[in-house]
Amino acid sequence: MNRFFLISLLSFFTTSWAYDSNNSDLNTTVYSDVVLTLIDQGNGFQDIRFKGAFSNWAVIEGYDDGTNGDTTANDGIWTLVLDSVSGPNSYEWGAIDTDNGNGSTCESCDGSDGWGTWLLDIIGLSNREFTIQDDGTISGTT
Repeated sequence: MNRFFLISLLSFFTTSWAYDSNNSDLNTTVYSDVVLTLIDQGNGFQDIRFKGAFSNWAVIEGYDDGTNGDTTANDGIWTLVLDSVSGPNSYEWGAIDTDNGNGSTCESCDGSDGWGTWLLDIIGLSNREFTIQDDGTISGTT
């Protein structure tokens, strides 16, 4: 069975600057809001979680219920809004389905009850990555 889906990065940013008064060089940290999406193209995923360097690879629930930044319920577009991700920095990321592939599902998805299915493996892609630039703009692979 061929499975098709799209993992994408939408970027929104707000900026905040931090200054180091002990250093004559300007040290800045910028914070950006990042929106990650997975578009399920007819696969019927029931529970999508996102994870990456931004969460120390812990899973964070994605939404397809019209809440938490998701625009429309049950449209197959799973959404995660990450508030105030620090930059400048780059972050690898991806998504899992909580189906362990053996008839069970994971809740923690940390190995204690399974890992779920790393969706990028299904379509043969490497981890996605986004970068928060010095000015707060966001770029990345989808």
